[in-house]
Amino acid sequence: TFPFLTRLFRGQTSRGLEHYMLSANALLDGQLIYVDVPFEYPPYVLPWLAGPAMFAGDLAQFRLFFGLLILCLDALVKAALIWTGFRDRHRPPDALPFVMYTLATAAVGHILLQRYDVIPAALSVAAVMALSAGWAGVAGLMAAVAVGTKAYPAVFVPVLAVVAWRRSQSDAKRFTIGMVAGLLPLIALSWSAPWWSFATVHTRRGLEAE
Repeated sequence: TFPFLTRLFRGQTSRGLEHYMLSANALLDGQLIYVDVPFEYPPYVLPWLAGPAMFAGDLAQFRLFFGLLILCLDALVKAALIWTGFRDRHRPPDALPFVMYTLATAAVGHILLQRYDVIPAALSVAAVMALSAGWAGVAGLMAAVAVGTKAYPAVFVPVLAVVAWRRSQSDAKRFTIGMVAGLLPLIALSWSAPWWSFATVHTRRGLEAE
C-alpha cells in the first residue's frame, strides 16, 4: 500500500478523474446529476467523490485527496484479506487472496489511484465477510451498495445469494431484505433522475483502455 504514495504525484492526471471532480462539484452546487449534468457511473459513487471535492480547490488537490481515499480503502481490503486468511487456527494460513490482490493492484498502481474501482471492491469484500460472519442482512445491504456504486459486483450477488440460501432459509430472507433495502434509494431516485442513463454513455463511447 505505502509504495502507492509515490504515485499520487507522478504521471498525467486522467480525464476520468477530472470527470469525477466536475460531477462532484456540480452535485455540491445543487445541480441535478443525470439531468443537468451527464454522469458516466451509478449514483452511489457520488458521495465518495463529493468528499474529496469538498476539500479540493483544483484538480491537483482533488487528485491528492481522492488518491488518499483510495489508498486507505486499498489498505483496508488488504487487511481484511490477511485477517480472513489467518484467523482460523484450525486450518493452514491462506495468503493467496492477499498475494493475488496485491500483485494485481501493484501492476496498475498509477491507474488505481485515479479510478474508483477499489470502492466497490471494498464493499464487495465487506459483503463477503459479513456473510461469512453470519450477518446475511448486512451482506445483502453491502452487495446492493456495491452494485449501486459500479455495476460489476452484480456478478457476485447470485453467488452470495446461493451461499446464504444453503446456510438457511432465514439467511436467504435476510440477505434478500438487505439487498432490497440497499436498492430502495435507487428506486426512489428514479422518479427525479434517469440514473440508468449512465449505461448509454459507455455504449456510445465504447471501451476505454488506460
